[in-house]
Amino acid sequence: MHLLENIDPKQVATPLQPLFPQLVTSFLRLSPHSQEVAKRIVDERAIRFHLDETTSEFLYEARAFHDGTAPFYQRFHVGLRALERTWAAVFGYLVLFVWMAERHNARRAGRADTPEPEALGVAGQLHHWAFSSRHTDEDLPWPFALPCPSRPYPDAELMARVNATTVRVVGWMLLHELGHFERRHLEPRKDYPHPHDDEFEADAWAAQVAVTPQDLDHCRTNLGSIPFALGALAAINHKSTKHHPAVADRLRRYFRAHIEPLATTDPALFNTALFATTTPLQAILHVRGWSPKGFQPLRSLDEYLTWWEGAIQGLETNEATAQ
Repeated sequence: MHLLENIDPKQVATPLQPLFPQLVTSFLRLSPHSQEVAKRIVDERAIRFHLDETTSEFLYEARAFHDGTAPFYQRFHVGLRALERTWAAVFGYLVLFVWMAERHNARRAGRADTPEPEALGVAGQLHHWAFSSRHTDEDLPWPFALPCPSRPYPDAELMARVNATTVRVVGWMLLHELGHFERRHLEPRKDYPHPHDDEFEADAWAAQVAVTPQDLDHCRTNLGSIPFALGALAAINHKSTKHHPAVADRLRRYFRAHIEPLATTDPALFNTALFATTTPLQAILHVRGWSPKGFQPLRSLDEYLTWWEGAIQGLETNEATAQ
């Protein structure tokens, strides 16, 4: 399937080069069901992938244009730097996720606490680069000394997991954008709903396509990848805007629809998905200097999200005061 409209993928200068062809088609790789659905929409609408190599924005966007020869010309508009920053975010999330899960299991089993992995420091550096607010004002190239898919890494298993998870995370982000096409959000309408309604609907559509049916390994894995995707968005801007609802509200809806029911039917998968939901948010707090001193585990995700919104707001207030 020919998707890239403006560039030869082999000519893209990026540390993601070995992974780049998979990222462009990532929304077709989530599961057999999502591949079937997504391919039909792309073929019907002749959707193309436009790579923006110049923007520093965290850009994943569905766009439609009227060119005079067809009702609409539709494409994914994605920033190269956004793809790079997503990979960096996933590296950090995955390192933290594995460590937190190991600590949790060790404590439940009465074993000694799991020490911090060596990769945790590297993960923090990648997060500082990926989430830097300076991306909005200048071009910040990938720090040469930090891991990337185009260079060997001592922990080959970790690198393979990061690459595979990044493909799923980007895949869901693009599937969300495909939802805007499928639900006709970019076409003229008599009554325009609040923009947040379109975002919630695209989230719901993409999640349903990605995690159905849940008896397939692909779909079970996607359950934890979607919170990683929303976590990457939260690191860039977690607040409600004119066009996008707050990330915490998007997580609440996703969790209630797809993860909460697992608490009784599949407790192990429920716990894994819960860790995957909170890990990115914890990572964002750590990057901004949050101290875990005195922190007590919270009983529910809803309680956690309410606490997290207050914690991040407190850090932002302190940052503004210090300037």
